[in-house]
Amino acid sequence: MTSLAAARATRDCVVCGAPLVTHLADWLLRCPRCGLRVSRLGEEAVTAHTPGAWDEHNAAALTALRQHTATRLLDALAALRPLHETRLLDVGCGPAWFLDAAALRCQSVAGLEPDDATAAQARAHGLDVSTGYFPHSAPPGPFDVVSFNDVFEHLPEPLQAAMSLAGLLSEDGRVLITAPSRRGFFYRLAEGLARCGLKAPLERLWQRGFVSPHLFYFEPASLDALFARCGYRCVRALELPSVARPGLWARIREGGRMPLPLAALIFVGCWLLIPLLHRLPADIVVRIYQRAPAP
Repeated sequence: MTSLAAARATRDCVVCGAPLVTHLADWLLRCPRCGLRVSRLGEEAVTAHTPGAWDEHNAAALTALRQHTATRLLDALAALRPLHETRLLDVGCGPAWFLDAAALRCQSVAGLEPDDATAAQARAHGLDVSTGYFPHSAPPGPFDVVSFNDVFEHLPEPLQAAMSLAGLLSEDGRVLITAPSRRGFFYRLAEGLARCGLKAPLERLWQRGFVSPHLFYFEPASLDALFARCGYRCVRALELPSVARPGLWARIREGGRMPLPLAALIFVGCWLLIPLLHRLPADIVVRIYQRAPAP
């Protein structure tokens, strides 16, 4: 039985095996041992949207943010291995935000994108991008880096995905994960507001009703534990700012489900408080994993 199927059948955590409990909403579960958050939003999303509704709007909301962080991610990888010797695969590459930057610095790059139209946008940049889902449609390796930029939390089978990396990575290959963290300031705030009856911010963070909602909310410790089960150790850890001014309004209004007055209030508050927010726990964590040495 796959990890998600097992979790649905037994409501056990895919990281530590503890029984999950309902948390704040009927679509949200919590692990009382490791803190993993798990949603039941995958089934909702299939019927809530028409195919293709995500692409144009989501791209407009996220392009500025991802272009803002690509250089920092590549610099973190370069500190571990020269990029001009690096073959990189970006899983869920979208319209090539990260691949465009990586192509300028890496030996070779390839992408995997489940949406046909979005993959075509990336290929229009002259990039080698396959269409399909990870891991079944991944191009053959070996790769020196496999990256998941805001993708891993959307995968229905995270443990299976981590296990499959062994067949794609070179001997000293690494895995780059950027993912939202339940330890972040905004996630904690959203859960606090949900306890008071205001659930729109929490639903927005989980992307409820979107074509590709979040299925998991990890934290650094639970990500490390999941990859440790597959024989990997964390070799580099950093955080990205919880918010950045580029693309802020587009991100808040993405999908148009949050009431406009509330969205405007959040936008103004974030814009004014960005210097302070950068001192608070980050909502985006970055982990780079490598196979642990044999005992």
